[in-house]
Amino acid sequence: MDGQHLYTLAGFGDLFTARVAPAGTPLYGTTYANFAPRFGVAYQLSQHPGRESVAKAGFGIFYDLGTGAIGDSAQFFPHRRQKTVTGIPFPLNDAAVPPPPANLDPPYMGQAFLVFDPEIVLPRTYEWNVALQQSLGTMQTVSASYIGAAGRDLLRREFAAGNGPNFLGSGIDVTTSTATSDYHSLQIQLQRRLSRGMQGLASYSWSHSIDIASNDFDDQIPSTHVLPQLNRGSSDFDARHTFNAAFVYDMPRLGEGALGSVLNGWSVQGIFTARTAMPVNVTVIRTFKPDRIAVNPDLVPGVPLYLSDSTIAGGKRINPAAFLAPIDQRQGNLGRNALRGFPVYELDVSVGRAFDVMRSVRLQLRADAFNLLNHPILPIPRAHWELLAPPCREIVYLAFQRRCWPTLLSTASPPG
Repeated sequence: MDGQHLYTLAGFGDLFTARVAPAGTPLYGTTYANFAPRFGVAYQLSQHPGRESVAKAGFGIFYDLGTGAIGDSAQFFPHRRQKTVTGIPFPLNDAAVPPPPANLDPPYMGQAFLVFDPEIVLPRTYEWNVALQQSLGTMQTVSASYIGAAGRDLLRREFAAGNGPNFLGSGIDVTTSTATSDYHSLQIQLQRRLSRGMQGLASYSWSHSIDIASNDFDDQIPSTHVLPQLNRGSSDFDARHTFNAAFVYDMPRLGEGALGSVLNGWSVQGIFTARTAMPVNVTVIRTFKPDRIAVNPDLVPGVPLYLSDSTIAGGKRINPAAFLAPIDQRQGNLGRNALRGFPVYELDVSVGRAFDVMRSVRLQLRADAFNLLNHPILPIPRAHWELLAPPCREIVYLAFQRRCWPTLLSTASPPG
């Protein structure tokens, strides 16, 4: 084997005839017209002291390297070879140590491949923003911004099970440029510079992030079964409302002499974070011959999506009776990331003081309280149906808990 190159497939669009390409075959074509201009402008609307106003706007095109998944290629065939030996005492003898020889000729029995669409292009994002900043006196400013972004030709990794004579029981991951994303947000920020011992920053954003795939590492539904556009929905990291605040307060002098040496010089710091719930995606494992993939289920009209349950964290769970596994080989009508998990808020507070021990030595006394309000921060629920053998035909994952729902046996069991 050539240790200087990553291998790809030749003609992988047809699994009946595809095979490992010769060493040195490019993984994908190089592009040369990746022009990325960036513009910005600022204009001062008012120069009155304490009431200054500034308007800003910007636009730019940004390219990703598009190489996030290339490193994974070395973990797949033919770069990765392994063998299993049993009944041999340790340490292994010389005959058992060497890995199996590399064979680039088909058939590739049970091998895993990671290849790239030869027509892949660099992912790019168009970003723009408009902002208005207003002074509120000499120590405070407030700003309001609209920020948008549009990602195009983003990477998306699809999984297909080999069904041709060259790929018996093999799996092929194909990275394509079929994903898109869009982001829009209104952001408001209040900033106070240090004055009378107090400085702080508070920001709020109202946003929505939508995409076809939120990363380029998870296997997606092959385009041969479901159009990528049907997977367009809220991003995995979409948080509609987010509020953050931070402050530092230097406490005033409270005494003189011995009492002052104990009470003076203290400061209080705090960070508060709150956001609405993150998305939860419900999928059903179905067999789209020859592939076994996850698709969205159908939504049962009139049935609540959540059920109250005081016995689990968060007090609610996803209602399995609200979904049906599609009978046909298609994407269900429940949108991707259509459900939501749990909101989050947290307050962290710190109190401290620095003592001068010597001219060049300072001792800091500090007490930190994390999540002072003792609000539970629950993980993002992951709901997933998986076809299993009876008696538990299907299962649901919720908040990392695995449960078998007998009601699914009569309401959602697909044929066969």
